Amino acid sequence: MPTERPAFYALAPGGWRDLATILHPPYTLWHLSYVALGAAAAPQIHADRLIAALAAFFLAVGVGAHALDELEGRPLQTQLSDRLLVALATVSLASAPAASSSLRRSRRS
Repeated sequence: MPTERPAFYALAPGGWRDLATILHPPYTLWHLSYVALGAAAAPQIHADRLIAALAAFFLAVGVGAHALDELEGRPLQTQLSDRLLVALATVSLASAPAASSSLRRSRRS
């Protein structure tokens, strides 16, 4: 009898597959599409701002929040260590604002 997956998009446990699984690909892409739709609704699309917003959202939610979610209770049953999950969350959450602040600095020049 096959083992039931914790989510329809969950890959077999182990290695890079665990990293791909914690990104919650369908939901992360779904929410990134909202960022793109918001940019498309503006009178003028600023590609640099759109890219910065997509990068910040992907880092903060796609990586950071999902790593913390997996750390608390292991809903996706990955084999990633607690240390790696904390490192992913820390680096991605710290990097998300850096994407937009570097954009602001370049626009002032």
